[in-house]
Amino acid sequence: MRRYDESYRYAKKIVDEGGIFVDMNIHDVDLIRWFTGQEPVQAYGLTSNLAAPELEKIGESETGVAQLKMNGGVIATLIGGRHAAHGNQVELEVMGSNGWLRVGEHPDLNRVTVFNENGVTRPSLQSFGERFDNAFTDEVQDFVNNVAKGTQPNVTVDDGIKALKIAKACQESARANW
Repeated sequence: MRRYDESYRYAKKIVDEGGIFVDMNIHDVDLIRWFTGQEPVQAYGLTSNLAAPELEKIGESETGVAQLKMNGGVIATLIGGRHAAHGNQVELEVMGSNGWLRVGEHPDLNRVTVFNENGVTRPSLQSFGERFDNAFTDEVQDFVNNVAKGTQPNVTVDDGIKALKIAKACQESARANW
Protein backbone atom coordinates (compact mmCIF):
# COMPACT_ATOMS: atom_id res chain seq x y z
CA MET A 1 0.00 0.00 0.00
CA ARG A 2 2.94 2.38 0.30
CA ARG A 3 2.97 2.62 -3.50
CA TYR A 4 -0.35 4.48 -3.14
CA ASP A 5 0.97 7.08 -0.67
CA GLU A 6 1.30 10.52 -2.29
CA SER A 7 4.75 11.19 -0.81
CA TYR A 8 6.19 7.91 -2.08
CA ARG A 9 4.58 8.47 -5.49
CA TYR A 10 6.16 11.91 -5.70
CA ALA A 11 9.55 10.53 -4.65
CA LYS A 12 9.24 7.75 -7.25
CA LYS A 13 8.57 10.37 -9.92
CA ILE A 14 11.76 12.17 -8.92
CA VAL A 15 13.74 8.90 -8.95
CA ASP A 16 12.40 8.11 -12.42
CA GLU A 17 13.90 11.39 -13.63
CA GLY A 18 17.48 10.67 -12.34
CA GLY A 19 19.74 7.74 -11.42
CA ILE A 20 20.07 7.51 -7.67
CA PHE A 21 20.71 4.98 -4.90
CA VAL A 22 17.87 3.78 -2.72
CA ASP A 23 17.96 3.65 1.07
CA MET A 24 15.48 2.70 3.71
CA ASN A 25 11.00 -4.47 6.03
CA ILE A 26 8.75 -6.00 3.46
CA HIS A 27 7.15 -2.74 2.30
CA ASP A 28 10.61 -1.20 1.98
CA VAL A 29 11.90 -4.14 -0.06
CA ASP A 30 8.94 -3.65 -2.39
CA LEU A 31 9.76 0.05 -2.65
CA ILE A 32 13.39 -0.72 -3.52
CA ARG A 33 12.31 -3.03 -6.36
CA TRP A 34 9.73 -0.47 -7.52
CA PHE A 35 12.05 2.53 -7.37
CA THR A 36 14.99 0.78 -9.05
CA GLY A 37 13.31 -1.71 -11.36
CA GLN A 38 16.05 -4.11 -10.23
CA GLU A 39 16.19 -7.43 -8.38
CA PRO A 40 18.57 -8.25 -5.51
CA VAL A 41 21.53 -10.56 -6.09
CA GLN A 42 22.87 -10.41 -2.51
CA ALA A 43 21.20 -9.92 0.88
CA TYR A 44 22.84 -9.45 4.27
CA GLY A 45 21.04 -8.91 7.58
CA LEU A 46 21.81 -8.12 11.21
CA THR A 47 19.41 -8.02 14.17
CA SER A 48 19.42 -6.97 17.81
CA ASN A 49 17.17 -7.31 20.83
CA LEU A 50 18.86 -4.84 23.16
CA ALA A 51 15.64 -2.87 23.65
CA ALA A 52 13.37 -5.95 23.87
CA PRO A 53 15.28 -9.09 24.92
CA GLU A 54 12.00 -10.97 25.50
CA LEU A 55 11.52 -11.18 21.70
CA GLU A 56 14.46 -13.61 21.53
CA LYS A 57 12.24 -16.30 23.11
CA ILE A 58 9.87 -16.24 20.13
CA GLY A 59 12.57 -15.94 17.48
CA GLU A 60 11.86 -12.29 16.72
CA SER A 61 13.99 -9.15 16.73
CA GLU A 62 13.41 -5.60 17.87
CA THR A 63 15.86 -3.98 15.47
CA GLY A 64 17.08 -5.10 12.08
CA VAL A 65 19.45 -3.78 9.42
CA ALA A 66 19.77 -5.29 5.96
CA GLN A 67 21.90 -4.57 2.92
CA LEU A 68 20.80 -5.51 -0.58
CA LYS A 69 22.93 -5.44 -3.70
CA MET A 70 20.75 -5.16 -6.78
CA ASN A 71 21.47 -6.64 -10.22
CA GLY A 72 21.91 -3.17 -11.74
CA GLY A 73 24.48 -2.02 -9.19
CA VAL A 74 22.23 -0.24 -6.67
CA ILE A 75 23.02 -0.86 -3.01
CA ALA A 76 20.12 -0.52 -0.57
CA THR A 77 20.13 -0.34 3.21
CA LEU A 78 17.00 -1.13 5.22
CA ILE A 79 16.70 -0.21 8.89
CA GLY A 80 13.74 -1.30 10.96
CA GLY A 81 12.78 -1.11 14.60
CA ARG A 82 9.63 -2.08 16.45
CA HIS A 83 9.81 0.88 18.82
CA ALA A 84 9.76 4.63 18.35
CA ALA A 85 9.37 6.44 21.66
CA HIS A 86 7.62 9.38 20.00
CA GLY A 87 5.02 7.31 18.09
CA ASN A 88 5.25 6.00 14.54
CA GLN A 89 8.19 6.65 12.20
CA VAL A 90 8.34 5.43 8.61
CA GLU A 91 10.73 7.08 6.20
CA LEU A 92 12.59 6.55 2.96
CA GLU A 93 15.84 8.15 1.91
CA VAL A 94 17.14 8.11 -1.64
CA MET A 95 20.70 9.27 -2.31
CA GLY A 96 22.47 9.60 -5.61
CA SER A 97 24.83 11.63 -7.73
CA ASN A 98 22.05 14.02 -8.81
CA GLY A 99 20.59 14.70 -5.38
CA TRP A 100 19.03 13.40 -2.22
CA LEU A 101 15.42 13.17 -1.06
CA ARG A 102 13.54 12.02 2.01
CA VAL A 103 9.95 10.90 2.52
CA GLY A 104 8.56 11.05 6.06
CA GLU A 105 11.68 12.44 7.72
CA HIS A 106 9.50 14.21 10.29
CA PRO A 107 6.50 12.15 11.48
CA ASP A 108 4.36 15.24 12.07
CA LEU A 109 0.70 14.64 12.85
CA ASN A 110 -0.12 18.07 11.48
CA ARG A 111 1.47 21.51 11.15
CA VAL A 112 0.86 22.54 14.77
CA THR A 113 3.75 23.48 17.02
CA VAL A 114 2.85 23.69 20.71
CA PHE A 115 4.66 26.26 22.90
CA ASN A 116 3.84 25.73 26.60
CA GLU A 117 5.30 24.97 30.03
CA ASN A 118 6.61 21.64 28.66
CA GLY A 119 8.70 23.37 26.01
CA VAL A 120 8.21 23.36 22.26
CA THR A 121 6.66 20.23 20.76
CA ARG A 122 5.15 19.05 17.50
CA PRO A 123 2.50 16.35 17.80
CA SER A 124 3.65 13.23 15.94
CA LEU A 125 1.84 10.34 14.31
CA GLN A 126 1.09 7.57 16.77
CA SER A 127 0.14 4.73 14.46
CA PHE A 128 0.78 3.12 11.11
CA GLY A 129 -2.89 3.68 10.24
CA GLU A 130 -2.69 7.42 10.80
CA ARG A 131 0.31 7.72 8.50
CA PHE A 132 -1.04 5.61 5.64
CA ASP A 133 -4.83 6.15 5.88
CA ASN A 134 -5.05 7.82 2.45
CA ALA A 135 -2.75 5.22 0.87
CA PHE A 136 -5.00 2.38 2.08
CA THR A 137 -8.06 4.18 0.67
CA ASP A 138 -6.32 4.79 -2.67
CA GLU A 139 -5.21 1.14 -2.80
CA VAL A 140 -8.78 -0.12 -2.34
CA GLN A 141 -10.06 2.40 -4.90
CA ASP A 142 -7.46 1.21 -7.41
CA PHE A 143 -8.61 -2.39 -6.80
CA VAL A 144 -12.25 -1.41 -7.36
CA ASN A 145 -11.34 0.51 -10.53
CA ASN A 146 -9.40 -2.47 -11.90
CA VAL A 147 -12.28 -4.85 -11.19
CA ALA A 148 -14.79 -2.46 -12.79
CA LYS A 149 -12.64 -1.95 -15.90
CA GLY A 150 -11.40 -5.55 -16.11
CA THR A 151 -7.78 -4.36 -16.02
CA GLN A 152 -4.75 -5.69 -14.19
CA PRO A 153 -3.29 -3.63 -11.33
CA ASN A 154 0.22 -2.16 -11.52
CA VAL A 155 1.05 -3.88 -8.23
CA THR A 156 0.82 -7.67 -8.52
CA VAL A 157 0.86 -10.72 -6.27
CA ASP A 158 4.28 -11.42 -7.76
CA ASP A 159 5.53 -8.12 -6.26
CA GLY A 160 4.40 -9.27 -2.82
CA ILE A 161 5.94 -12.74 -3.21
CA LYS A 162 9.28 -11.31 -4.35
CA ALA A 163 9.35 -8.82 -1.46
CA LEU A 164 8.61 -11.66 0.99
CA LYS A 165 11.41 -13.84 -0.44
CA ILE A 166 13.90 -10.97 -0.20
CA ALA A 167 12.83 -10.10 3.36
CA LYS A 168 13.20 -13.80 4.33
CA ALA A 169 16.71 -13.87 2.80
CA CYS A 170 17.66 -10.89 4.99
CA GLN A 171 16.14 -12.64 8.01
CA GLU A 172 18.06 -15.87 7.28
CA SER A 173 21.28 -13.92 6.90
CA ALA A 174 20.75 -12.34 10.30
CA ARG A 175 19.96 -15.70 11.93
CA ALA A 176 23.03 -17.32 10.36
CA ASN A 177 25.28 -14.37 11.31
CA TRP A 178 26.72 -13.98 7.79
